[in-house]
Amino acid sequence: MAKTPDANPPVSFRPPKSRRAEFERMVDASGLSANAFIAECVFGRTRHRPAETRLLAKLLRRASDIADQLRRLDHGDPRALVEARDALLELRTALMGALGRKS
Repeated sequence: MAKTPDANPPVSFRPPKSRRAEFERMVDASGLSANAFIAECVFGRTRHRPAETRLLAKLLRRASDIADQLRRLDHGDPRALVEARDALLELRTALMGALGRKS
């Protein structure tokens, strides 16, 4: 009786010895597992990295804060305009940083 091949045999990757440390630094910097990092390199980005997810969640919260402040401004709260401006500056700074640009 012939052996049935594994439906999903593993694929291994061994970086050249001279580049092993570089590979490990890149994996560490990505915040992904080695397997996810390799898949991302081969197939393109498939998901947000943990640090990006946290940043996006923070930006979403700040955008919600701005919407609340603008609603308060609509109801005559004079502090709302200053708070909305500050929140927009914070969003801009975070977005510039995420894009690798200086604010």
